[in-house]
Amino acid sequence: MHVLQLGPYPPPEGGINRNILAIREELQKAGHRCSVIATSRSTRITPETDVHHPGSALELIKLLRLIDSDVIHLHIGGDITKRILALAWACCTFGRGIKVLSVHSGGYPSTREGKAAKRNSLRGRIFRGFKRIVAVNPTIADVFARYGISREHIHVIYPFVHRLPDPKVVVPADLKEFIAKHQPAMLTVGLLEPEYDLFMQIDAMGKVLADLPNAGLIIVGSGSLEGELRTAIEAKPYKDHILLAGDVEHGVTLHLINDSDA
Repeated sequence: MHVLQLGPYPPPEGGINRNILAIREELQKAGHRCSVIATSRSTRITPETDVHHPGSALELIKLLRLIDSDVIHLHIGGDITKRILALAWACCTFGRGIKVLSVHSGGYPSTREGKAAKRNSLRGRIFRGFKRIVAVNPTIADVFARYGISREHIHVIYPFVHRLPDPKVVVPADLKEFIAKHQPAMLTVGLLEPEYDLFMQIDAMGKVLADLPNAGLIIVGSGSLEGELRTAIEAKPYKDHILLAGDVEHGVTLHLINDSDA
């Protein structure tokens, strides 16, 4: 069996692309082939077999027409914009094989479009082009039922598996030392973007330290706000209690999650 997945491909790391990589790993273990088309810009492109990084919408459509797959699995998250709807339409129109859609955004049901979901809408017609819908929670499943998709074609599957960190992965000395020196050691992992309100976390550390003077916060991730966040941390009298670690390899991040207090 050949499965073609479409979605963000790391780096940077994120929840959706970790799900894509996990699916790819399990398919390959079972002896199947799994190709990937990256639908967002990767910060670093390393040549990999069956991993494609199209430079335009036309290149993406060409790949959809050329790749002979049994299943096409599109992963989307965040706000479902017109661009993402066009991508979903292209998968259903030009892709070869059974169409599957995974919707990762827990916030979509609360958006204006999610609340207004109707069968005879443009979105409903596009989403009904998929044979199966995978929702990461029951609320998303309810939205797609309102789009006119049969309940038997909607599956609630949580996008994670429980695995302990790989003991062979070595955590960099500066990160290990920061956790050892700060109790409690707190960790936040995500994109360095406005949606995550990281400046609030930096400001809140002042109140945390009033009660827990040895506390520390590690911020893992990359994004457009990295420079501003570093400036904000540097301006704090408690700057030594906050470590902006930037992009951290996934295996190391799992260790940090395991080793942190919160």
